[in-house]
Amino acid sequence: MLLHFLSVLLGVFAILVSIQAQDQSGFISLDCGQYEDVSYSSLETGINYISDAKFIDTDTSVSKMLQPIGNDTLLQELEYVRSFPNGDRNCYRINVTSGTKYLIRASFHYGNYDDLNDPPQFDLHFGANLWDTVKFFSNESYITTSEIIYTSSQDYIQPCLVNTGSGIPFISAIELRPLNNSNYVTYYSPKSVLSTFMRYDLGNTDLYYRYQADVYDRIWEPYELSSDWRQLSTSVNNDELVQNGYKPAAIVMSTAVTPVNESAPLQLDWVADNVNDKYYLYLHYTEVEKLAGNETRAFNITLNGDSLYGPVIPKYREAHTVYSTPSKTGSKRYRLSLFKTENSTLPPILNAIEIYKRIDFSQSETLQDDVNAITNIKNAYGVTRNWQGDPCSPVNYMWEGLNCNIDGNNISRITSLDLSSSELTGNVVSSISKLTMLQYLDLSNNSLNGHLPDFLMQLRSLKFLNVEKNKLTGLVPSELVERSKRGLLSLSVDDNPGLCMTASCGKKKNLSVPLIASFSALVVVILLISLGYWLFRRSKVMSTYSKKKVSMKSKHQTFRYTEILNITDNFKTIIGDGGFGKVYLGFLQNHTQVAVKILSPSSMQGYKEFQSEAQLLMIVHHRNLVSLIGYCDEGEIKALIYEYMANGNLQQHLLVENSNILQWNERLNIAVDAAYGLDYLHNGCKPPIMHRDLKPSNILLDENMHAKIADFGLSRAFGNDIDSHISTRPAGTLGYADPEFQRSGNTNKKNDVYSFGVILFVLITGRQAIVRAGGENYHILERVIPTIKGGDIQNVIDPRLEGEFSINSAWKVVEIAMSCVSPNVAERPDISQILIELKESLSLEMVHRHGERENDEVGNGVGQCQLEEWDQFEEYLREKMATNTDYMTASHYRLHRIHFQFDVFRINVASGTKYLIRASIYYGNYDNLNKPPQFDLHLGANVWDTVKLFSNESDITTREIIYTSPLNYIQTCLVNTGNGIPFISAVELRYNDDVYDRIWSPYKLSSDWRKLSTSVKNVNLSSDWGGYKPLEIVMRTAVTPVNASAPLHFHWDADNVNDRFYVFMHFYDFEERAANATRALNITVNDMYIFRKDT
Repeated sequence: MLLHFLSVLLGVFAILVSIQAQDQSGFISLDCGQYEDVSYSSLETGINYISDAKFIDTDTSVSKMLQPIGNDTLLQELEYVRSFPNGDRNCYRINVTSGTKYLIRASFHYGNYDDLNDPPQFDLHFGANLWDTVKFFSNESYITTSEIIYTSSQDYIQPCLVNTGSGIPFISAIELRPLNNSNYVTYYSPKSVLSTFMRYDLGNTDLYYRYQADVYDRIWEPYELSSDWRQLSTSVNNDELVQNGYKPAAIVMSTAVTPVNESAPLQLDWVADNVNDKYYLYLHYTEVEKLAGNETRAFNITLNGDSLYGPVIPKYREAHTVYSTPSKTGSKRYRLSLFKTENSTLPPILNAIEIYKRIDFSQSETLQDDVNAITNIKNAYGVTRNWQGDPCSPVNYMWEGLNCNIDGNNISRITSLDLSSSELTGNVVSSISKLTMLQYLDLSNNSLNGHLPDFLMQLRSLKFLNVEKNKLTGLVPSELVERSKRGLLSLSVDDNPGLCMTASCGKKKNLSVPLIASFSALVVVILLISLGYWLFRRSKVMSTYSKKKVSMKSKHQTFRYTEILNITDNFKTIIGDGGFGKVYLGFLQNHTQVAVKILSPSSMQGYKEFQSEAQLLMIVHHRNLVSLIGYCDEGEIKALIYEYMANGNLQQHLLVENSNILQWNERLNIAVDAAYGLDYLHNGCKPPIMHRDLKPSNILLDENMHAKIADFGLSRAFGNDIDSHISTRPAGTLGYADPEFQRSGNTNKKNDVYSFGVILFVLITGRQAIVRAGGENYHILERVIPTIKGGDIQNVIDPRLEGEFSINSAWKVVEIAMSCVSPNVAERPDISQILIELKESLSLEMVHRHGERENDEVGNGVGQCQLEEWDQFEEYLREKMATNTDYMTASHYRLHRIHFQFDVFRINVASGTKYLIRASIYYGNYDNLNKPPQFDLHLGANVWDTVKLFSNESDITTREIIYTSPLNYIQTCLVNTGNGIPFISAVELRYNDDVYDRIWSPYKLSSDWRKLSTSVKNVNLSSDWGGYKPLEIVMRTAVTPVNASAPLHFHWDADNVNDRFYVFMHFYDFEERAANATRALNITVNDMYIFRKDT
């Protein structure tokens, strides 16, 4: 929590030189930016400061001395700043005593040190965890501080300044003060720290106090005295005050506040930064008045009405502290109240208060042994990468070339070290052996010399070792050679002229041993023959496909094996498994979740599928096909990286044991999405692509339950839309594969249609494609088709739906599915036709689901939305009712309720008739939020307008369009765009005073205009008006220029420069003029004529 103090100037802090000097044992005080080797004792506080130069781990920082403001003198430790213009994360490493609790304070005084008058914003990290975001007031005299109370489990801490793109980070001072370990405890939260939210000396209104007055160097702020309070004070020094473990400063405890009204509570309020913040309170009090024998002071303490502690009976000049256990949370506003007890004769008092906010340091830190080892490696080789701060965390700032894993104790361990091409010289350092969890070590392409050391054999987890292209000599340790022969280690030692595998080695050999050495020579030969056969077939069958193929390297990101380890957290979480291999959950550096499919080394089938899937996904892109992000093709390691689908696959959601039952409309949406994807493959790709393995487990669902087709390992492209292909290779999955393909080997689009039909039956019934009953396996079609032919659909539909579906929609899907699985392949529809039918079925379900009722009223249709709930709209309704228009509640029209993504009103109209359609929106603070929403208004499938509301509750917003419907209904839709809940007051298709019911708004008269009017009624609106029929009362008034020689100007602003406007101007001359008087005019828009009377 940032604290802002107007305390840079010397005179603002109380100077307490007369107080006896306190012990500074354990204090660490760094003056940041001060020259190296400079040390001094502060004249203001007596604190001993040293330069920070030896504690930073970069040689690119900049030191700058600030200039005083006016004639004032800066506090000595704030005269310099150190800025970090290079690198994203720059860290200090400060040695501490492990297990000691510290108050740690970082101070920042901008002072316009960079002459930009633009204070930056950046993040402050503490090791692996976010500590705070540093923001500044523009006032140059402010100091911003951030404090935490932290107990280090290691013998060092690492405060880091992180550049977030909003200016160069800098710092003025870092201070550590050891505390009593038994104080400031975050119970039940061992990985939590306390961040200072506020610390007030309540009876003091003008001075700040810190060391030497406070032995822990806490900074006590003065507090503005409330009008409901009065101040109490006494004179007490450190020797006279009986202290507790918190040791509040005696000068702070010498003052207190109490209510002016002795019967009233003493109350203190504050506002939380976030409703979920967790607060710890520390209330310090002592009696500052000597009470008479008949006087008592006792009080109870509450927080937001909940009892905190009591009764409290302060003792004279004896410090006492009340603290909250556990933390307090769940409110935006807090009120601390102190009530005197019934027997108390005096009101409550409070001397000082500290409030801390809990920060959860949840990021795992790297094991200190690993940190020490990698630090020694860094120093030995002079590595100049981004090696600062915690080596492993956070992931965005992990040291370049490292990969880490989190062990069972939530400790990060280094598992991969890549120092290839790093200009390393000298021997292989022994510190590498201290990285006991290392699996991957790459020291290739350097200038390392000496022997390959025996200590590498101690790394029992090592699976990959590459020391190629160095100057190593001698023998490779025998155990490493043996482990490589047994397939336990991938060992690469080429291009080391003096390095041998055996004592008798002679000429240079290729010594790269595969990771999986268990393949026999025969299998390798078979692999090569099969690959050659595949390439031959590909050249003949997929020539057109090959011409369209785009290079993987040019279109998709390539990943190294070390990156795959990092992305998958060392293959930690398996989310799928198939013939190709396992699928792992992963995270890219930008925190994007991905799925990583790893080729099983033993799968020849998987290798072919890897080739097929990678090549196909390079050229197909559709919202209903899973997207390929990148790939890895490094030696034996082959992997595909896809977008992550948060809701797994359709198969998982249809399992009987899954308690989250897919509703009928959800199943239809999934079917429609899958049909879109398949339609793209069949009809959107040239040549068309057959999936050949459609099944529920290959239909994946994202976080919004949108479906995407996946697993293209068996997919094939064919020369034209009607081509069949004879295949001898099995394709598809039992239960979903087309029997016609299994019989004849003919592959075409209708094979996929059959599989899609089976999927539809699985969606309809909730059963598997292969059903086991009575000890026998049955295909789903054998069980459902006889029932369907008997006209019984209720016993076919998944009983878990409990009848909650449209029977018409269900019958339509059953008919679609039946056509898909027709034994006569020629009778099966194209997927494009299936898609149309499924969308119609979905529409039937939505009409049923949201209670559409047919209404035959045509023409003057009015939907008054939620009429019975809009009490505040009553006056407006009465005005409208006076027009004799019949209003009906929206229940006649509503299809979708408000908690869906969109709200739809269906209103029957006369097809081919042009309508003025008006939507009226009146907020009126109906939701008591005082926050009008913003949402989109659609007409059918098209965006009509974006509704933005004024904050004024009395404003009525309307949107109008003129529209001719080709159908016998219109659908007005409200679309939630994430900026508040859509609502509506009225939907109108109508006429009244104005036969078309246009709303004519008044216009503020310009000072350059004068008004003309007539009282004559029955203005002659003859047929010359072209059928526009402007309202008679509107045509009785007009405007004309005050200066008869001047033009009449009218201005408006476009919402967008590309908007197109149609202007309709209505004229009626109602003045009687002399015979020699004429009125004629030309019209221009932006100086271009649109009408000329003189031509």
